Amino acid sequence: MPVYGPNGALNVTFADGTRRTGLYSPSGSFYVNLVGSVDWAIPGSLYGIVPDTGADMTANLQEAINEVSKIGGTLVLAPGRYISGPLTFGAVGELLSMTLMGSGRNSTVASDLSTDSTGTVIQLAANSTGPLFGINECNGVFHFDQLALYGNQANQSSDLTCAIYFFDGVSPGRSGTMRRMRIERFRGGGIQVGLNRNAGQIHECVILSCGYQPGGTPTAIGADGITFQSCSDWRVNNSDVGACSRNGIYAVGAGSLEIQNTNSFSNLKHGYRADPDCGDTRWVGGSLDRNRESGAVLQGQIQSNLGFKHVISKTIFVINSYDTNNGFADIRLIDCTGNVIIDKPYFQESSLTANKVNYNILTEGTTTDAIVTDIQNHGTVSYVTAFTNDESRLTRG
Repeated sequence: MPVYGPNGALNVTFADGTRRTGLYSPSGSFYVNLVGSVDWAIPGSLYGIVPDTGADMTANLQEAINEVSKIGGTLVLAPGRYISGPLTFGAVGELLSMTLMGSGRNSTVASDLSTDSTGTVIQLAANSTGPLFGINECNGVFHFDQLALYGNQANQSSDLTCAIYFFDGVSPGRSGTMRRMRIERFRGGGIQVGLNRNAGQIHECVILSCGYQPGGTPTAIGADGITFQSCSDWRVNNSDVGACSRNGIYAVGAGSLEIQNTNSFSNLKHGYRADPDCGDTRWVGGSLDRNRESGAVLQGQIQSNLGFKHVISKTIFVINSYDTNNGFADIRLIDCTGNVIIDKPYFQESSLTANKVNYNILTEGTTTDAIVTDIQNHGTVSYVTAFTNDESRLTRG
């Protein structure tokens, strides 16, 4: 009988003299031969992870994550609903990586994960005190694929209960990918990327209704669908982010951030917000639609003299600032001293909205030399730009 060691993958000599390398379950039974394997796919059932029982699977999931991450394998969860508290990936200094994969997904925006268990759904246990998936500062890459994550926010009291959190790193490190995910109703937000967590990708994800307290009121601090903080080289492609209590996507100190063919809609503040000291942010394609305050807010960069810039290109803006007369706009430029390019924006308003957008583009502070080309405006209001200082110069191409 082999001894189950701390590294998961062991070389074991059997009674017949054969020697095998494989992953062994806690009971010691030989499970899968890893030699020459391309994809080390480990079913969750090996660790007693069973869906639709109503039982708390936290301990089973954590044990599986601890072991599969040591061999860079894929933990596969069968369709159904799983209940789990906060889970952690890795520790400081460890060299770990893994993929957590579901079976099928529910990508329909109109569905509700509180009752819909299509595909693999992981539900955060009531009264949790941290993120469902917390990726610690370790040297490795973690991937999430074809999972639906339900935050159960009506039964949460902690604002730390987000879906996926890449914790701050002391030194730059890679992060991972999230593909074909659905994330819904997390009180503390959807995906949070912390300091120095670089080189990640978010593809074909739906993130909805994050940041609310029981009863449907927004949390005191608000929550974003996706937050990037002091990180670089992230890509968001073909995703939908909506109905969050603060911003759809929020970037602060993020560099080389590219968002393509993504829709951010019906968020309580802004569809997209880039705060100071972001470098080379690009939103290309997609839409910013019916966000309560502004579609996009771009704020000046401390390092603008280094050539960093904000770019918004070929993006549709529809009825942002829909119920306020406080001077918000489809696009707000705040203290952007050059290095702002808005290329081929498409503005569309509606006569059915009582308090439609005040301005398509609003410049504030010391904004200068913003370049706007090929404006397309379709609706009941004409293209309007408001200047709040004498130094602004907006060029309409």
